[in-house]
Amino acid sequence: MTYSFLFAHIVASILFYTVIQGALSFQHINEALAFYGVYHQDPTNQIIHFFGVPCLIWSLFVFLAHLKVPSIILTAGSSKSARDGNDGDDDRWNINIPGAPSHTINYATCLSTGYVGFYLYLDRFGGLAFAPFAYLLYITAVSFTVQDQVKAAKVLLERQTMLRSTRPTTATVNDNTAANATTATTMNELPPCKNTTTKPNNLKIKIPWTGTGQALKKAGLLHILGWYVQIHPGHKIFEGAKPALMASVGGALTSAPLFAFYEGLWFLGIHKGLQDETIELVREYTRDLCKSGDVVMRVCEKFTAEE
Repeated sequence: MTYSFLFAHIVASILFYTVIQGALSFQHINEALAFYGVYHQDPTNQIIHFFGVPCLIWSLFVFLAHLKVPSIILTAGSSKSARDGNDGDDDRWNINIPGAPSHTINYATCLSTGYVGFYLYLDRFGGLAFAPFAYLLYITAVSFTVQDQVKAAKVLLERQTMLRSTRPTTATVNDNTAANATTATTMNELPPCKNTTTKPNNLKIKIPWTGTGQALKKAGLLHILGWYVQIHPGHKIFEGAKPALMASVGGALTSAPLFAFYEGLWFLGIHKGLQDETIELVREYTRDLCKSGDVVMRVCEKFTAEE
């Protein structure tokens, strides 16, 4: 286990704790939407977030898909796994779903499922409508990650086989990540998340949890770009208010995907009743914040003029 791998798990754990804390602060759909809506009242800023938030979530899924859930969690309460010495990499933890290669349960699996479950709790219609979108983000992020793992496996196998060219080239690839790639002598196919039966003189290759590193780099660049367009043009130039993240990190991470999704639904004329209720609650929250003087928002000028 490398320090970077351990650090990545710590970051993921902190992220989940923060999101859970944010989720616990909302009891009703109106509260979640209004909290985020207070800091996103400018139409241009709303459009920026409509595209920016999915970019942040997708790139976050890519990072989390590199980290499978620790076996101690997956096998909790399973004495059989402990007796067998199983580390959680067997077929019990493999996921086979349409649109994505076979892969092991990872943090992205948990976060995407958590988002849908929480949104179903807040609003059944919104949760059901959001589920296909969350599924699309998840399977594309996992596919992107697994492809990178397969490339890493090929590169490492080719290097090792060049060093041991006189030995049989049948090999098994094991890794610490969300995707385990199987290598074959033909090098034509590398099915993810499966381990082959070893033969004599097998060549074992351990793939770094980062894979080739290219998937993480690309996702990281997209993540940084997503934050930039939302914070600088979105909030500083158009909104004239700080991001909701500054008020509550957990609240922002929890409500942002739902708010951006509902902006799309409302644009299409769907669930307009909830939009009217949210707008009214946003006005109430904004008026209270402006009167308190705790925040500086351009929209406060309008409330001051009205009074």
